[in-house]
Amino acid sequence: MATQHYDLQEQEQLAQLKAFWAKWGTPLSALVAALALSYAGWTGWSAWQNQKAREAAALFATFDQAIEGKQPERWQRVLQDMADVANQATLTELARLRAAQATAQSDPKQAQQYLEQAAAGAPTVELQALARLRLASLQVAQGQAQAGLQTLTWDWPEAFAGLVADRRGDALQALAKRDEAIAAYQLALSKLPAEQPYRQLVVIKLEALGVNSKQPS
Repeated sequence: MATQHYDLQEQEQLAQLKAFWAKWGTPLSALVAALALSYAGWTGWSAWQNQKAREAAALFATFDQAIEGKQPERWQRVLQDMADVANQATLTELARLRAAQATAQSDPKQAQQYLEQAAAGAPTVELQALARLRLASLQVAQGQAQAGLQTLTWDWPEAFAGLVADRRGDALQALAKRDEAIAAYQLALSKLPAEQPYRQLVVIKLEALGVNSKQPS
């Protein structure tokens, strides 16, 4: 295009644009292409993730039916399918928590494995915390109080402070550390909300240790 139809300022701007494009045109084109490919890849990844989420939801429904129907061989098979399809997804880790609850009495070693997997792989801090609480309780019940204390050594969300203190009290009591257990239970009472029914159980634990604890309001 001829430049004589433009005034001097326009011609200067065109010359600057040509010089800029001569220097940066190829890298910019490559960048645009890369961004387009990245967006296409992200869109494909998102669609793939959505598909996996739908498959996990369908499997979880089947898993739930098998759990309720007390069909261990079936729900174990479905849980493995969930792990293959969407390992560490929320529904998969929720299924592991339910599986641990279902096997705690009959196969505590397997239950512990489910809880360890959920504690390590759950996608939210809340699910990880719930898995750790249950794991610590199971460890104490299985005579692994020291391991339970180790499980409770973690960067807990404040909302779990009362329950963590209670579990620590259980572990300390199992280790015959009465005074430390009492202190842990008292901390639990101070951290648990006033309307939390679980507080009464903590009071019973304290009374069993000879402490007439008056629940704070």
